[in-house]
Order: sequence, then C-alpha cells, then structure tokens
Amino acid sequence: MDNYTLLSGLAITTVGIVGLVILLRNYHARAIQWYALSNLSSIVWLIGTYISDYGASYDLKLFGHRLGYSFSYMIVGSVFGLATVFMRKPMSKYQHYLVISMAGIMAFVTLVSEQIISGVDITTAPSKPITGDLFPLYAVSFMILVFYTALAFRVAYQQVDIYQKSQLKLIAIGLIVIINLGVTTNIIMPVVFGISWSIRSAPLLLIIFSTFNAFAISKRQLFDIRATLARSFFYTVTLFSLVLLYSAVLFFGIGLVLEDDNTFTVAKLVAYILLATLLALTFPILRKFFERLT
Repeated sequence: MDNYTLLSGLAITTVGIVGLVILLRNYHARAIQWYALSNLSSIVWLIGTYISDYGASYDLKLFGHRLGYSFSYMIVGSVFGLATVFMRKPMSKYQHYLVISMAGIMAFVTLVSEQIISGVDITTAPSKPITGDLFPLYAVSFMILVFYTALAFRVAYQQVDIYQKSQLKLIAIGLIVIINLGVTTNIIMPVVFGISWSIRSAPLLLIIFSTFNAFAISKRQLFDIRATLARSFFYTVTLFSLVLLYSAVLFFGIGLVLEDDNTFTVAKLVAYILLATLLALTFPILRKFFERLT
C-alpha cells in the first residue's frame, strides 16, 4: 500500500465523517448512529487492505481480503436494512429524503472506495472485468446521490431560520464546487480526453471538501461540533464492536463457500447477499439497543 492509496482511504473516510454530519443536522440525536455506521465500511476496508498487503502469512492475507470485502458489503446491506426498518413508521418528508440519501451515499462510497483504495482505475481496469461492468452503476448511483442530497437540503432549508439558511447556503456551495471538480477530474478528463493523471487529484479534492465543511461547522456554529464528535466516537466504537461480533460468528461460515482468491464469483455474491439480509433482519434488535442508549 503506497502513500497515495493510504491517502485516498483516509480522505474517503474523512469525507464520510465530516460531509455526512451536514445532513445529520436533522433535530434527531439518534441520527448520529446512522452516520457512524455508514463510515465503518471505508474504515474497515482500509484496515482489511492493509492487513492483506502486510500480513505475515498467507492465511493472514486471506483473512484481510475476506474481512475487507465482507465488511464493505455487510455495512451497505445493514444501512439499507436500517432504512427499511425506519420507513415502516410515519416519517416526515425531510426524514424520508435523509434516509434515502444516506443509503445512496453509502452504496456509492463503498463501491467506489473499494476500487480507489485498491489502486484500480474505475474507468478502465481491463484486468478486473467486474469493475468495468459496474462503472455505469457507479455513475447512476452518483446521480441518484446528488438528486436526493439536493432534495434533503431543499427540505431542510425550508424548515430552518434565517441564520441557519445562510449556513446551509455555504455548505451547498461547497457541495456544488466539489461535485463539479470531481466530475471533471474523475470522469470528463480521463474518459473524454484520456487524461488519467487527473484521477490522482481525488484525495486532494476530498480533503478540500472536508476542510470546507469543517469550517462551516465550527466557524459558522452549525451545531456543537464537540458534542457531535463525542457522540459519534461513542457510536462508532459501539458499532465496531457489534460488527466484530457478527464477523466472528459468520466469517467461518462464509469461508466455506468463498474461494481463496479475490476474483468475483456467484458464490461470493450469494454469500454477501445472504449476509446483508441476515444483518438487515437483525437490525430491529440493534435499533432497540440504540434507543435505550439515547
């Protein structure tokens, strides 16, 4: 893992942590647990990739690869499962857009970060057909993400006072700028003009975006950032512990049907779908657990 790969992983995680906080100013304390859960995918994938590259033995490397892939798909399935659970109750229009946009964010970030952290050019990748085949899915997911994020901001903008509206405007400008830069450097320049080096600017753009949002949160006093970070850290540690318990029980069962290499197979896909379904079904129990905590 070179410095660029590490920087990419850290930047993606930072954007998830700082950027999603903006959407979580929704007057519900329990929403913090959603954003903490959503960031575990990138964090654990980064750890799994690191173990894979520097493992002392083949078994440890294999464990790292499986750990990374399993957690990535596990968390995405869990977020969609959680969204389904909450949508069974009456929800406001803003809550509806928030849940959908967060699920879209997690699906997109997990899929793309899995390739970026692996050092794969998602626009070509001839050695990994699954990557090239999924590129249209990445693009569609991104457009859906932008659409629902815009709706969430619009509804939030209508429900806040004048001072908070000015804060949301500042954040919206930052989102628009970074989206334009991201599309230009990661899609238009490499795909249309064949300038592949522009993709390597992604970590820098993500860091700029994170810094911009951090400024909006702290200097413009969008909310108490210290209390939010403390609560987020608590939920992240709690969720990480729960995920470790899940993995300890399910890892060996999944290993029976997965192959030892990193190629895409139907068996892997089925295993991940079953795992995500299991987690989605058990999320009502975890939801009650967090209700007691908050």
